[in-house]
Amino acid sequence: MKTRLISKRIAALAILIGTCVLLVYLPALNLGFVNWDDNKYIYENPHILTLTGGFFRWAFTTFQCGNWHPLTWLSLGLDRFLWGTGPMGFHATNVVLHGLNTALVTILAAFLITAGKNAVPREEEGGGFSDRGMMVAAATGVLFGFHPIHVESVAWISERKDVLCAFFFLAGILTYLRYAYGRSDGVALEPFHRERSSRFFFLTLLLFVLSLLSKPMAVTFPVVLLILDWYPLGRFESGERRASILWEKLPFFALSLASSVVTIAAQKSADSVTPFSELHLMDRLFVGSQSVAMYLWKLLVPLNLIPFYPYPRDVSPLSVKYFLAFLATAGIAISCVVLLRSKKGQYWIAAWSYYLVTLLPVLGIIQVGNQSMADRYAYLPSIGPFLLAALGLTLAFERRRATAAESSSGEYSALVVLGFLALSLSCLTVRQTGVWKDGLTFWSYVIEKKPQGIDIAYNNRGNIYLRQGRLDDALRDFNTALAINPNFVRFYLNRAEAFNRLGDHEKTLADLTSAVTLKPDYELGYLYRSMFYNALGDHERALADLTAAVTIKPDYVVGYFHRGNTYSLIGRYNEAIADFSTAIALSPDNAYLYVNRGTTYYQMKRFDRAIVDFSKALSLAPNSPNAHFHRGKSYLISGNTRQAALDFETACKMGYMDGCRAIQALTR
Repeated sequence: MKTRLISKRIAALAILIGTCVLLVYLPALNLGFVNWDDNKYIYENPHILTLTGGFFRWAFTTFQCGNWHPLTWLSLGLDRFLWGTGPMGFHATNVVLHGLNTALVTILAAFLITAGKNAVPREEEGGGFSDRGMMVAAATGVLFGFHPIHVESVAWISERKDVLCAFFFLAGILTYLRYAYGRSDGVALEPFHRERSSRFFFLTLLLFVLSLLSKPMAVTFPVVLLILDWYPLGRFESGERRASILWEKLPFFALSLASSVVTIAAQKSADSVTPFSELHLMDRLFVGSQSVAMYLWKLLVPLNLIPFYPYPRDVSPLSVKYFLAFLATAGIAISCVVLLRSKKGQYWIAAWSYYLVTLLPVLGIIQVGNQSMADRYAYLPSIGPFLLAALGLTLAFERRRATAAESSSGEYSALVVLGFLALSLSCLTVRQTGVWKDGLTFWSYVIEKKPQGIDIAYNNRGNIYLRQGRLDDALRDFNTALAINPNFVRFYLNRAEAFNRLGDHEKTLADLTSAVTLKPDYELGYLYRSMFYNALGDHERALADLTAAVTIKPDYVVGYFHRGNTYSLIGRYNEAIADFSTAIALSPDNAYLYVNRGTTYYQMKRFDRAIVDFSKALSLAPNSPNAHFHRGKSYLISGNTRQAALDFETACKMGYMDGCRAIQALTR
């Protein structure tokens, strides 16, 4: 007997569940941005404005936000190109990717349940794999697609890396399973088929590379393949040489190692990695073991989900929560060992191993950031527990069908339970999606759930109040953030901005100086204080701070940019040109740098050089009215009235009023 790799019934089921997931997440299209990485990823990121060669180079070389995920940057840039600057297009792509992932999980569940002679213990000889596979696939797809723990990965635009990585990860598993089952178009319910197709192997390798380029959490992929080789594929028991099984995984492990090295370098560049001198290994292990249990609990009881779980201040193995978490994880591990020799226990061990392995990179052994866990980290690992839960439900309904008077009783019961499950999870998901409406709603929700512990929540809500002009509310939140964590430099810088807008220059300077004193090697503190000095007209002190900033960070483009502007402001044009040129050498695709250097050349009456810089800026950012206007001025003084009029007219059409006035002056 053979079952097709993807039967029409399974394909239809996957499409149906994936489409339902899209409908459940329709409210996400009305969500806005949140000021938690969305600013750095999208609406304050100049690099994704145009799909130029410079953007592609930047995507593959940047460590922005402490990550290296070029494919994620490319997908965001493509969204910006297709849909513009609004959030709807970005959200739509995330939702579609989650729908596709749900369909892939549905197909994968059916495949795993029907793959191999001993994939699932039969209730009776001749029990239908097809019916069982459909039921398990449906339940797994519903759990994965509708569960609210995945809202963070879908509703948060900056987590594009999660859903994108998962898409290639899941597709790679399916192609690997196809490779492992050979060239035929069917899946033999027999021992492993030895004639494998190399093209599926290389396709799997390609999909793995794409998943790594989306998010480095995919580094566990080769270990997952080994788990599949053991069960359900049974390759280690098929007579195949174990050395050959391991040998074919070497390219995968090599890529995982390379990705891990780059990822650690990226996190260190953002100063995100907590050294072991500050957080001991035993504390990390206890918090990690608690996280293993807590993720399972949240999958079982998806209530009180919080976008930010702060790292515990006091970690004690004697406390109840750590002791119970340790007992739970240890109990599951011991049960797996006991079942190791039982054919009926293989699927439990394989699913549990998958869960642990895929969760391992985010358990905090190498602690990144100040969170202990995150809902988004459960996106891929959750498939293991969901598959086991679906299998458990299926076996329960099969027993009911075997004992019921009517054979259809089990099917009806299964449909009712599955429908109730989908409806309940959908309601929770829609409610959780509303948390991501905008930054103010988001951070207020976090503060409501954790009013005493999350300093960044108060800081980020304070920044929103600052943008809205609610300065008293902003100060209250910044003060609370500093009361929780008085050693975080950025909080002083943000409160300084609030004081500055209130006109309290004394407190503004005090906070800026506190930031520089607290962290003298932090270039941003000097940059902010230099901007304050410039606003007061104290350009010499501003220059001193900017010089300190670029000394601390010699490749600090923003520092050179602002120092160049300061030099230009006081008439030291040659030094301004030198700083702009240094910044351009560091960031050759930044249109703003060419505009400012061109403006300085204009002030030096070197109009030919100014025209060259403005033209270069327009080649990088064709929709810059400022560049058109200033190039028009340079053309006008150079005697090229015709070209000047064209630039002024273009700037005017873009809404640049100085361009309109210049056109009027030329036509008088």
